[in-house]
Amino acid sequence: MNYTNFIYDEGRGIIFAYVPKVACTNWKSMMRYMAGYENWLDNRLAHDKENGGLRYLGDSADDQKIIARDDIPKFTMVRDPYSRTLSAYLNKVEKRLKADPPVSETDYWAKVLADIEAFRVNTLGAHRYDTINFEVFLYWLRDSGSWFVRDEHWAPQSILLRQPGVSFTKVGRFETLNEDAPDLLSAMGCDQGFPSQKDVKFAPTNAQQRLNAYMTDTAESLIEEIFAADFVNFDYPTRSGRSIDDMAQLNELKNSVLRSRSNNFLTVSAAFEEDEYVQKDFGECQNPAKAIAQFRRHVSENSPLEGILKGVAAANTGGEPLHLFDIGAYMGRFAVAADHAAEALKLKRKVSCFEPNPKLALPLRANLSLHGVEGSVFESAIGKETGTADFVYKPARMIGAGLRFPPSTNSDGNVVEQVPVTSLQDALPDTAVPGLVKLDLRGLELGALRSIAGDANRMSNVFLLKYYAWQADSIVGGEPFGDWLANHFHIMRIGHWLNASDVEAGLDAEALNRMAEDTGTTSYLLVAPKTCFESEAVSQWLTKEMPVSETSQ
Repeated sequence: MNYTNFIYDEGRGIIFAYVPKVACTNWKSMMRYMAGYENWLDNRLAHDKENGGLRYLGDSADDQKIIARDDIPKFTMVRDPYSRTLSAYLNKVEKRLKADPPVSETDYWAKVLADIEAFRVNTLGAHRYDTINFEVFLYWLRDSGSWFVRDEHWAPQSILLRQPGVSFTKVGRFETLNEDAPDLLSAMGCDQGFPSQKDVKFAPTNAQQRLNAYMTDTAESLIEEIFAADFVNFDYPTRSGRSIDDMAQLNELKNSVLRSRSNNFLTVSAAFEEDEYVQKDFGECQNPAKAIAQFRRHVSENSPLEGILKGVAAANTGGEPLHLFDIGAYMGRFAVAADHAAEALKLKRKVSCFEPNPKLALPLRANLSLHGVEGSVFESAIGKETGTADFVYKPARMIGAGLRFPPSTNSDGNVVEQVPVTSLQDALPDTAVPGLVKLDLRGLELGALRSIAGDANRMSNVFLLKYYAWQADSIVGGEPFGDWLANHFHIMRIGHWLNASDVEAGLDAEALNRMAEDTGTTSYLLVAPKTCFESEAVSQWLTKEMPVSETSQ
């Protein structure tokens, strides 16, 4: 292991481990003062490892022994991950975006900037971010896999300080620099006061004072995810209040990912290692950023979602975010695809996922985070009534699980657990503003739909639902299901929301019944409420020429 951030003063018998963006120049200057250099305030020499006169440890056997010695006190100072990361962005990235004249192309930081820019354009999409803002920088840190991500200015402090392997005698905090720096210096046997930024001629970024201007919900979430270990190891609270344990688990899950062979959907692999479906349909993925970019392209080029979202958004005249529901979310593929499509259209949106499988809650959250989706996960089934019910699944096959009525004993190796159930009426907001609801309940859609039959507001949503042959004559709202759909909704068969095929618009009850008789199989239907949309408009949703409603942007 390499200890290049550890400075060893053999004469004093102490080690100080510096962390960039944590008064780094000041601390290196103090180490040069203690080493006896008269020009100790020269900030150029403070950072010159060749000529600055300080002994930096490395990975040699002798240096390993020095680190391992308990009789050598070790000191360091750490910083709140939010302000440290913002300080790095402001100092190394943002100020170079505004450089006049431009930074030389041979400059190291110009290469970093070019790397981030390529990630912004090719992976995130120029339509999504028109410049390298703080969010782009954080996505780059998390997803690019670039060599530059390892730069010490934004590398996690836990890695730089070799946590939890190295035990420190004293750890100061940047937030209480005025109190902690003198305390550390006293323990190190130093009689010189701590230099100011003016003394070392290094202008501060004032990141702490500028946090609120840069800290969006997305930025906050990304920092808490990327630097989860720093929050844990140095006992920093999170702004969001999210559990550190959950964040650490999310990070661990995303270290191993799988990619669908059919459409490049990227998913965390944990919880699916023994899953027969995943073993068959998913393969290993070595480049998460590339796979995510491929999935975005697949959605844009093959999925009807962009056209559907344009159509739904056109009915939103109040400018509220478009509400996307993934009900029966499984791994969150619909939530991710719909979010990517809405993002490409620059639509404000809100994502809600419902998944009752207790084994899928954390992986589902990890998938949303992996793809940059800001969504809520509700660990609940959807049904006719709010309450509880038996949920049945096979441990080695997460797909195909579902509720069972009435409750019964375990059989055939199934696991039966009682889970919360939310009625579709309670899950959907009581508003006439249309949202997009994907409803996949493994054949139990009828019960959920019965809970909203006659509810004008809930029925104002557009639904993507599976239509099973045997459902045609089942009663919903006092009439056969096919009649109920045809009386209240414009109906279109789309094959699948991810790859539209066999598209057929303007279906009526007779066509639904005929479809059930002819195929005897399952079809995805797009149903749009007649109270909100015209038939001709709905039939055009699968084309890409439809303009986006300005009020929904």
